Amino acid sequence: MSPRTANELFDLSGKVAVVTGGSRGLGREMVLAFAAHGADVVIASRKIANCESVADEARGLGRRALAVGYHAASWSDKFVPYEFGLIENFRMVFTDKLV
Repeated sequence: MSPRTANELFDLSGKVAVVTGGSRGLGREMVLAFAAHGADVVIASRKIANCESVADEARGLGRRALAVGYHAASWSDKFVPYEFGLIENFRMVFTDKLV
């Protein structure tokens, strides 16, 4: 049995990654890495324009991406249950909102 490549070990095809703080810095890099390995991505951050920019980059990698204006420190910002569907034990079931 030959050793598997990094791409085989980290194949995220069919998965959706939600990254809060994904519009810049390490969050942005994580979004792009998830997308490069096959995941569709949700980019959540306070500044929607920055999220859209990163979403465009992920789409350029052939992935679906959704930009969401979201403040993770605010209890009143509960975008996931209302925008994307159902949360079951931190596993998200998404509707067709990803572009």
